[in-house]
Amino acid sequence: MSEPIVLHKKKRSPGKRRVASQHQAGLLALPIASGLAAQAAPVVSRSRDEVQRAALLASVVGQSFEDVKFWAYSRRTSDGAVDTPLSLLANSRLIRKTSSHFGFLLAAGFAESGVADMDAPYPSTRPSFTEMYDYASDSDLDDQEEVEDLPSTGEQSLPVSEAGGPRAPAMDEHSLEEGGKGQQKARLDESESEDHTEKIIAKPGKVVFLEDIAYTTWKAFIVYAYLGEVNFAPLKSENKARPSLTHSHTPPPCSPKSMYRLAEKYDIPDLKKDALKSIQSKLSPHNILEEIFSTFTSLYPAVQSIELEYLHAHSNDSGIRARLPKWLEAMEDGHLPRGAAGIVASLIDKLTTLPQMKQCPSGCNGSISNHCNNCGRSYT
Repeated sequence: MSEPIVLHKKKRSPGKRRVASQHQAGLLALPIASGLAAQAAPVVSRSRDEVQRAALLASVVGQSFEDVKFWAYSRRTSDGAVDTPLSLLANSRLIRKTSSHFGFLLAAGFAESGVADMDAPYPSTRPSFTEMYDYASDSDLDDQEEVEDLPSTGEQSLPVSEAGGPRAPAMDEHSLEEGGKGQQKARLDESESEDHTEKIIAKPGKVVFLEDIAYTTWKAFIVYAYLGEVNFAPLKSENKARPSLTHSHTPPPCSPKSMYRLAEKYDIPDLKKDALKSIQSKLSPHNILEEIFSTFTSLYPAVQSIELEYLHAHSNDSGIRARLPKWLEAMEDGHLPRGAAGIVASLIDKLTTLPQMKQCPSGCNGSISNHCNNCGRSYT
């Protein structure tokens, strides 16, 4: 699913920059596509530090460091939908530096006709939820029950009506996270009259709506674009608590699987390599079967390859063998994704080629160890 960018048609008035309302102008959606990215002006070949330095120096003379605003969904509801869009601010030049796919979206068409108000609330013309999110098990989405059980932080979730449409929440102007940058709970300004056709652009920039990337993942990606650092959280199958952000200078944690998916989508090799390495480091005999038979793994051959290699290397583990029948039963019932049969077949082939341990003739549980009189090496 592509990410549309909102462009508002605007009019000019003496002394003020004005933009036509969404009611009059409508929305123009531009998808991120590899074909379109090739048409964009190439990003100047400079290092991340040089791009960041240029942006900071420009901010000294009044140019805003954050010139693009992203809206991304943050919560998975009990019925499987994804909702609660939150906002993040970023510097477009640093985002563009990570991948040519962002060139068309953030570089081309940055003329006056493409300017939107970054201070505007979440538009009432857009849905506040989606049922088309294509990564149902994304651990970077908060579950509805978890969000509702959290202590109040002064922020409010976006309520949804019984008919499935959004209702206007009772909120103050902006609710920003620690540091004053980035997070704003989505709110719908339905009190504004539809007849009011013009409004002043308080903070000009671009506004992008991400339809299939979680807020937590995108927040971590922006930090990666700035610093080149990622803080990967444990896999859900490890049954470990996600570390809390205790230091303001530490990148926010995110799922390595969610970040791998993002890096694959936007063709960012270094980030994809880091995420894959993190996934590999978190494999164990306790979670390998859950991971290798997951829908996520079935979609990415590179992930399946490293997990299959791990499974083969540990195929003689008693815990893996004890849990394998449960997964075979799930495959028989049709509950495993496509490709599961091939994984099982390769595992069976591996097990049949393993050297058999020699058992003690007296029936003991131990094995017989042979000793070479020449080199002194022991073997079974």
